[in-house]
Amino acid sequence: MSRSRSTTSDGEEEISVKIVHSHSNFGPHPHELELYHGMTLSNMMKAKEIFEAYSKGNIKLNGDHIVHYVPTRLAIDAVTFSQQMILGGAFGVDLCDAIMRLYKALDDRMYEHGQTRWRHFLPASFAAKVLNRENYIEDAHIRASFIGQHITYKVEDCTMIIVPVLTDAHWSCYFWDFAAKKIHVLDPTMMRSTIGNVQQKHNSIVTSISDAISRCKDTFFQGWGVDMNNWTRCFPVRLGVSCHKNNSGLFATHYSTAYDGIRLLWDLNHTMRTLVQNYCSSFFGCKGTVAKYLLC
Repeated sequence: MSRSRSTTSDGEEEISVKIVHSHSNFGPHPHELELYHGMTLSNMMKAKEIFEAYSKGNIKLNGDHIVHYVPTRLAIDAVTFSQQMILGGAFGVDLCDAIMRLYKALDDRMYEHGQTRWRHFLPASFAAKVLNRENYIEDAHIRASFIGQHITYKVEDCTMIIVPVLTDAHWSCYFWDFAAKKIHVLDPTMMRSTIGNVQQKHNSIVTSISDAISRCKDTFFQGWGVDMNNWTRCFPVRLGVSCHKNNSGLFATHYSTAYDGIRLLWDLNHTMRTLVQNYCSSFFGCKGTVAKYLLC
């Protein structure tokens, strides 16, 4: 594996193209390897304290409460965090981006160095830029979602590429299965609907994002020769409970780690309060993030 490099106007070296000599060496799902995102008791207790302090209004809602710098700066202010995470409001794109970064960081900690990864998380902002018809291909943030020194594993060997998608004010989670050449769409607001209805709602969106992933693959990688045309599309239903659109971000980000391509390995059978506390615990225990009250 090698990389083509260039220099930015600030004199910093960046990776422009990743040269791939082999690909599609897929590994097993982490569940098969008994790998999990562990949380320490101290982090969980601290997260509970933080959650309760937010809920009771004991934390001053000023400034940024989450700031993450890898691969690019991402900041979420206190008011936004409180409204979306603590008070049960709908997740914004930045919060979903933060959660995808969190899951990558937890995977970094979970896997051995050089171990083949089963999944690669793309940010929610990738789908947002595609659907808004922005110039994502020249966006440094999007490039850094595929290649860069911060990605220490081979994306081209991952079975799944996972993308949270916001449409019509609610979240879904899309999966590109490179081993089976299938695209899976999980919409938590339509779990009690029919496959046909889900397909009708998401089919054109799948096409747009799939074309964008294929274009990024061909632009940012040299030698990753996988044809992404004519993949099978799957629209699973009856995988757990359905939810209101305001909670769909919580469900969709949960799907990103719980879905193995066939079923949900664990369901949302806890209260929303417990789930949010678990997110807070994960944020608190994840290295690489600067925050006033959630230090990752």
